[in-house]
Amino acid sequence: PDPDWVIVYPLEVSGEVGPADAGLGEDNAYLIWNALDGRSSLKWINALDRVDDSSELAQLSAQRRRAIARSAGAGFYLSGRTWLEGDNWRTYLTLYDVLSDSVVARADTIGPRNAARLLGVQAVGELLLRFLPEETVDVSAIAGRNAEAVQTFVQAERHFHAGRFVQAFEYYGEAVRLDSAFALAAVKAAQAASWSHEVETATDLIAVALAHAETLTPKHLHFALGIEAFLTAKADTAVYHFERALTIDWEWTEAWTGLGEVYMHLLPRNSPQDSLAKDAFSRVYQNTSGSAPALYHLIEFAIWDEELRRATELLAQYRSASPETAGYAVSKLELMLRCAEGGPQAVDWEVEVLEDPTQVGQAARSLGAGGTYPGCALSAWRAIRAHAPPDNAWQFAAWTGLQGLLVSTGQTDELAALIDTTSDYSTTPKYYSIISALAGADVHDLAYSVANEMREDIFVLNEWRLWFLGVWAAHSGRVDEARVIRATLSARAATTGDRTTSLVARSMSAHVALADGDTTLAIRLFDALTPNASRGALQHPWESLGLERLTLARLLLAREQYAEARKVAASFDSPGATNIINTVFLPASLEIRLQAARALDNQAAIRTIESRLAVLRRR
Repeated sequence: PDPDWVIVYPLEVSGEVGPADAGLGEDNAYLIWNALDGRSSLKWINALDRVDDSSELAQLSAQRRRAIARSAGAGFYLSGRTWLEGDNWRTYLTLYDVLSDSVVARADTIGPRNAARLLGVQAVGELLLRFLPEETVDVSAIAGRNAEAVQTFVQAERHFHAGRFVQAFEYYGEAVRLDSAFALAAVKAAQAASWSHEVETATDLIAVALAHAETLTPKHLHFALGIEAFLTAKADTAVYHFERALTIDWEWTEAWTGLGEVYMHLLPRNSPQDSLAKDAFSRVYQNTSGSAPALYHLIEFAIWDEELRRATELLAQYRSASPETAGYAVSKLELMLRCAEGGPQAVDWEVEVLEDPTQVGQAARSLGAGGTYPGCALSAWRAIRAHAPPDNAWQFAAWTGLQGLLVSTGQTDELAALIDTTSDYSTTPKYYSIISALAGADVHDLAYSVANEMREDIFVLNEWRLWFLGVWAAHSGRVDEARVIRATLSARAATTGDRTTSLVARSMSAHVALADGDTTLAIRLFDALTPNASRGALQHPWESLGLERLTLARLLLAREQYAEARKVAASFDSPGATNIINTVFLPASLEIRLQAARALDNQAAIRTIESRLAVLRRR
């Protein structure tokens, strides 16, 4: 047992209690854990995270508590009792040494009924004064807050740990409304809102938390800064802060989940994102009784890894772990699993699209990630284009997803016909002929034709259309034109300060450096580019910088920097929102990885990459 770890059990509630006092024992455990988390030299474990059925914990024998504490690796365990004494509640806590099962400290406190849930926090503060006399342990983050806000906060904790994030968010938000300086509640509200995809609300709540940052522990401050960076698409900053939080508390599941979400949905420089995301979610799964966000993504990974029996088992666990919020997600996962097991013909795609195009789109995006199930994803995207209403939000995603997979699977005739469907979305699709050609598809005539049309309107093109024309000019030998476009974008960026304009201007500088033959400068400029858009915008090629990363990988390979080339090329396995547009670059990135693996004589990597390329070519 680790002498720095303490496991906290729900308090036993004695005597008769009314409806308002239901769950008082568990509530005290939640609040004690939150009050001490990161505020002393000890690390506090909530016993509620270590069992499947929390109802058994308050009535456990001392022997059983000791056994659970030992299995959790804790050197101490904290238990207690609370009861009504006249008009007041009394709470009594005892800290036990796990090895000897002896009492090392005791404390008790008494208070009015409306503060019953704060008594455990007050008592544990007194207990630690005796157990850690050399430390000053501040429990004011909970004990100093409005009693009604604390009661609301603990209801949020219950919902959060049950995977009911919508309800958790509502209670956390109410706690902040009752006590505007309740920074810990604001952090947790922002976390729940983020997992429920309420980005604007999460951003506002993080601002509230950081306005009272002095009440947060160092690990919670880094966690809050990590969420803030994640919400504003600063991927590398988010990774930095989540990792700093983990250096303080390596077992902290929320920080591991945040790190996994960054690798899942954004594009930090660390690679490969898919492996790093899977590792983070696996750690969460191992340290909890079934975290819903971790389970959801681990099911996706099991399907991608073709571990379909494990996916089925995890899906059953996910249903029970988060029954109130899993419904829509379960439908998507079931659709993925059905196609993975039986192939595209196992799903009636027309019926599925008519019932819910969004569910089919979500499944198609995941099935296309990494090129594992191209047949399933192609069938799903085709069905959306054929059967979803023309104004459905998934129509353009279906067009983009289909385009990428047609490039990846070498279906040039259908690709050319698809690119020519400009009436669907004004003129946007035809620009993707340029990306398709630069990724290796045989649609160069289309790309030249589109570029010629664009030159006729060059002075009125917006920044991303100029980027399409500029990168084509740079890669097709029209270096003077590429320089003019670079200068135009740089001037616009200096005038407007617009994020997208600045990004594509820096991208053009790298492409022009390569066109000028300065590969050293080009490598430096390409390597300095970092995607900085929100999750939704990353599906655009000028935001995800897929062409730039592919070009960098090619340059590194040519310089025989094989390990570096493989690392950059591996970013095209990113499983999040970018996989729709990244699919177009997948075969080229796999070819780079294959050449690098051969040069490094990595036989395992060679076999894996050859197998993945065979799947794409076969389908």
